[in-house]
Formats: sequence, C-alpha cells, structure tokens
Amino acid sequence: MQNLSVDEALGLVLEEIKPLPLEEVPLVMALDRIIGEAVCSPVNLPLFSNSAMDGYALKAVDTAAASAIFPAKLAVIGEVAAGEVFSGKLERGQAIRIMTGAALPEGADAVVKFEDTDEAFKPGSRAWNSVEIFTAAQPGQNVRLEGEDFKPGQPVLPTGTVLNPGCLGLVASLGYASVKCVRKPRVAILATGSELLQAGQPPLPGKIYNSNNYILAALVTKYGGEVVRLSTVQDRTELIEQGIAESLAQKPDLLITSGGVSVGDFDLVKQVLGTVGELQMWQVRMRPGKPVAFGEIAGIPLLGLPGNPLAALVSFELFGKAALLKMLQCPPGPELIEAITVEPVRNSSGRRNFLRGKLFQEEGRLYVRPSRYQMPSQLASLVESDCLIVAGEDCSYYLAGDKVAVMPLYRLEKSLSRAIHPVMAGI
Repeated sequence: MQNLSVDEALGLVLEEIKPLPLEEVPLVMALDRIIGEAVCSPVNLPLFSNSAMDGYALKAVDTAAASAIFPAKLAVIGEVAAGEVFSGKLERGQAIRIMTGAALPEGADAVVKFEDTDEAFKPGSRAWNSVEIFTAAQPGQNVRLEGEDFKPGQPVLPTGTVLNPGCLGLVASLGYASVKCVRKPRVAILATGSELLQAGQPPLPGKIYNSNNYILAALVTKYGGEVVRLSTVQDRTELIEQGIAESLAQKPDLLITSGGVSVGDFDLVKQVLGTVGELQMWQVRMRPGKPVAFGEIAGIPLLGLPGNPLAALVSFELFGKAALLKMLQCPPGPELIEAITVEPVRNSSGRRNFLRGKLFQEEGRLYVRPSRYQMPSQLASLVESDCLIVAGEDCSYYLAGDKVAVMPLYRLEKSLSRAIHPVMAGI
C-alpha cells in the first residue's frame, strides 16, 4: 500500500502491535518501569500515629493557657525513640519526651517541639523530671496520624505509572519488595547501507558515519524498550537476509531497520520483506520520512525507517514510539499540544510536515520558535530543538502569532506543564 496518510499508517502499526505480559520486578530494578497493575495499599500509611518532631508528647488541653510568661509545667514520665513503643499511658498533667518517627504514646494527642519548651535552657535536660511548655498546642499538632495518607485497599499508583524515585519510595513504604510491571519490549535494530562507517573508524572517501543506530537505540531505551541487538549491513540482499535472521534469533518483540525502504536501486529492505515476510505499507504522506515500511517476519513486527537520520528520528517518534507504548500498555499518542509560533512557518510539501522547534513560556503562555535548520540533512536541528511543529497537509503557511500543533520530543510522560493544552488529533 502506497501513499498513506500519517493517521492511516499509525493505525496499521497499532493494529498489529500487541501488549506485552506483566512480570514481577524487584523495586531496586524498577526505576522508569511502567506499572501494569494498579498498586493499592495493603496497610494504613502511616502504619501508626507518630511524631513529626523531636519534642514532647502531651495532651493539648494541658497547654490551653500556656505562654512564654505563664508556661504550662508538666511532669516528664519517660522517653520514646523511633522504633520504640512507650508501654504506659499518658495522663493529664504529664508529658513524654519523644523523637521524630516514634509512635505516639497512648493518651497523647499533640507534640510540642523542643524549641517551644524550656529544654534549651536546661543543661543535661534528659535528667529533668518536668518540662515547661511555652505555647498552646492544638490536638493533632506535629502528629502524623495513622492512615492519613492511605487506608487499606485504597489505590496508590494507577496502571501506566512510570516509576520514578518517589514512586519507588512510596511503594516500599507500603511494604512491597517488588511490583508488577509490563515486560520491557525487546528491540533489535539493523542499519543498512554500504556507505556506512562505524564510530571510531577513520573517514573514507564516499563514506558517512552511522548515526541512526545511536539515535534509534537511545529512543528505544528512552521509551522503555531494551535493545537486544544493534548491527549494520551493506546493501546486499544476502547480507540483509542474514542480518534480519541474526536479529530474529534474539527473539525480539520488534525489529527496526533503517535505510533500504525508498525506491532506489539499492533500497533492498522492502524487497527482502516481500520475499521472507509480509509487507503492509511503505510510503506515508509526511515530511521528513515519506519512505516508511511496516511488515512482519516470522511473527515479529518489522518497522522499516528511512536512512536519513532526521527522517528516521521523526518516523520513530510517530510510529516506533507508538508501537513501544502499546506494548507497554500505555496510551500510544502521539501527544500533540498547542503553542504560538513566534516566526512564520511554511509548508510547501503538500504533506504533513514535521519541523523542528524550541518551546518556551512567557506570562503563562506557551510559544514555539522554529529551528534555524530545517533541511532534512541537518542534524544540528536535533540539538537545538525539543519539539516538532506539525504543519498540516491543507495549510501551507502559518503567520507569527498563529496557534500551531506541537509534538514534544523524547517525552514518555503525558503532561508537560499547566500552560500546555491538549490538541485534538487530525491536525
């Protein structure tokens, strides 16, 4: 199938991609993994009422009239540290010296910090059997109540959450040692091209350095996948077949190729696909990235991207990212937001054009500045850009001040900032 729209191509990709199963992942290895099953609290959090301060646990009513001039004087009947539990019960007129995190003694309903007592003026204060309180306490003051964060059975993290350090700490605080995550997609990457040199090799006439493998491997990793093979082959049918066979031997969930999907004499990947697999589509009405192939070999989806590095990146952001996110049971996107262009944007291609740009905010509004470099061969635009400006097929010119659709680059999370508003698909 030729001459597909971006939306048609994306639909074909997502129709064939299947979500991956779940696996139990230890918390120490779960950073940036995606939860496949909602996490609910099995316990109260906090597990017990405890002190949020170093100070004195007491009954708030005993300090109702306390002030710096007329302090409330209470009998100190003991001390409790974090990890300990006071065995007695607090009565009226009494206080217990308490450390941060220690369980609140029975009968106490507030904690007054050391700074609001006379302890600072007592040398060897721990030997004293009374304390003066200089401020009136309120019930619940400096107390973390049992279950005030979460109750048993209450949802904590929804399905699809990307586990950051805070999430991992929260899950650990509930007593979990592991969490159910979607298995990482295994991805094999194969660059084709007789002109390619590997990084570290000396330059040779007519040769260029292979940048696609590094771009695509980084994108796969960024969006939650695992690169299981990274290889390069020359433009020879038998070598491409061998490279694909060796990649499939790694049992990937997705095979990505770059190069060989256009209409030149040495664009052989699509021919190999037609021989050993099934080709479903190979041209899309977009720029850059018109030659994009998608098919299947031995039950493994194959995404064939252009050889041009910029076109390969844009095509991956549209189709490769969507495939990985569906495997990871996340909304596949692409995520479009709305911004105001500060410079004119031209689109003379008659196709959906993805131009590089830089987002910034002023006075609560989101703006985008088109990159100085817009030629498909200019990798410099990838350095100074953080988004793609989406110029629609039916619009050839946007004025400065017009609203445009923008697709942030390299983002797994769904939200960028409060100033950004979602744009409906179909632009």
